Amino acid sequence: MQKLKGYRRVFSDVSGETSDFFAFAIRRWAGIRPHPETMEIFFFVYDHGQITQLFRVEGIFGNIWCSPNNEIHIFIPNQIIKFQNTEGVWTKTVTPQKGNYLDIWGKHKDEAFVWGLKDMSYWNGDSWKEISLPKQIYAMHGAERGTTTAVGYLGSIFRWDGAQWQQMQSPTSQDLVGVQIIDRDKMYIVGKPGYVSGYVGSVFEQTKDRWTKILDTKEQIRAIAKIGKKIFVLDEKNKIYIIEEGKLMQFNDLRGFKFECRKDLFVISTDRIQISSNGETFKTIQLSEILNLDSKNEQK
Repeated sequence: MQKLKGYRRVFSDVSGETSDFFAFAIRRWAGIRPHPETMEIFFFVYDHGQITQLFRVEGIFGNIWCSPNNEIHIFIPNQIIKFQNTEGVWTKTVTPQKGNYLDIWGKHKDEAFVWGLKDMSYWNGDSWKEISLPKQIYAMHGAERGTTTAVGYLGSIFRWDGAQWQQMQSPTSQDLVGVQIIDRDKMYIVGKPGYVSGYVGSVFEQTKDRWTKILDTKEQIRAIAKIGKKIFVLDEKNKIYIIEEGKLMQFNDLRGFKFECRKDLFVISTDRIQISSNGETFKTIQLSEILNLDSKNEQK
C-alpha cells in the first residue's frame, strides 16, 4: 500500500470468526475530508500473522465478508469479487451485480446475506441470488442454523427459515439497530431512541418466548455483542460500555465504530482492530503495522 504524502488512512471494515484468520479494509484519501474523487479502498486478509493485500478500488463504497471456509467476498458498486486461496495463491472471480448494498452478515459457508435500503441478496454456497427485502433492515446476526435474525424499522424482527423470512413477535415499536443471537432460545436487541420511546433507547433480552427489558438509556446505542459473561454495547460517539445491573459502565478505554462477533469479538476503530475471545483481554492490530508492511506481501 503506497504511502503518499498528504494521504489519510483509516480502517473501514472487518470480517471473520477468530483472530487467526480474517479480512479487513482500509480507506485512503487525499486532503482533510473524504471525497469520492480521491477515495480508495484497500482490502486485506490476515492469515495467522501474515497480511496480504488482495484488491484496491476507487470510490467510497465497499463491503467485505470472510466466509467460514476462508473465501473473501468483496462488494463494490456493480460487482461482487470473490477471492479463494488455492495452494497458497489467491484467485479472483468477478460477478456483475445490480444491488446497492450497505452491510453483510454470514455465519455459515452456504448462508449469508448482503442488503441495502431496497435490495438484498442471499449466498447459497455457490452463488449470490437476489431475494425480497422484508422491510428496511438495520442489523443482522445468527448462531446455529435456523437462527439468522434481521431487525430494523419500527421494531420489525425476521428470522430466516432456510427459504424465506418469517416475522417474529417484537417487544417494541422502536427502530431496532442491533441484534445478538446466542442460540435458538436467547437473543438481545437494541432499540434506538426516538419520538415513539420518548427519546430513550432500550436493550431487550429474549429467553425462549419471553422478552425482558434490561436497559433504558438516552445514549445512542447502535450495536450489541455478548462475549464471555459480558454484554458490550457501542454508542454513536464510539464509546464502548458493558451492561451491569441495568446500567451502562464504560469499559476501560476501548473505543470503536463497529462490532463483528461470530465467535471472537472484533472491535474496529479508525486506527486499530481489537479482538477478544473471552471479553477480558484484547489482541490489538494497529493501522501503523499494516502501513509498514513490506511491499513483497502485496497480492499481484
